[in-house]
Amino acid sequence: MNWYLTVLFLILGIALFLLEIFILPGFGIVGLMALAMQAYGVYSAYLLDADAGLYALLFCILADAVIVIIGVKQVVSGKYSVQKNSDGKLPSITEKTAITIGDVGLTSTPLRPNGKVDFGMDRIEVFSQNEFIESGVAVRVIHIKEDKIIVKSIT
Repeated sequence: MNWYLTVLFLILGIALFLLEIFILPGFGIVGLMALAMQAYGVYSAYLLDADAGLYALLFCILADAVIVIIGVKQVVSGKYSVQKNSDGKLPSITEKTAITIGDVGLTSTPLRPNGKVDFGMDRIEVFSQNEFIESGVAVRVIHIKEDKIIVKSIT
């Protein structure tokens, strides 16, 4: 085997190992291919010369160790993890809009029991209170729950 094919296998093995560590984490097919490429590169280097095989083996061990150390430092530093804590709650309606109890709007869709109401320039999903309301009817906000606005027809 030629020396350039040996070097090609070693470089491809290192490149696949980089891909496995930084882009496709986990020990999958790419990791196995990287291991196989590096092993075949070291084997073919030993076929060329014993010293070349030893140098190829040391190069692979050193390169893989450096890649793993850099990868571990990246994970420990938090660059690959989510930094924002979540309490699992969505913002309430009152935090998202300026709608208050007593506001008047015009239904843009029928409320059966929920639909859309235009409050000025805002179109918001609301719920009617135990009634069906047709489109184009004026409604008033009578209650605001954490995630629901309850309206009633003004007529």
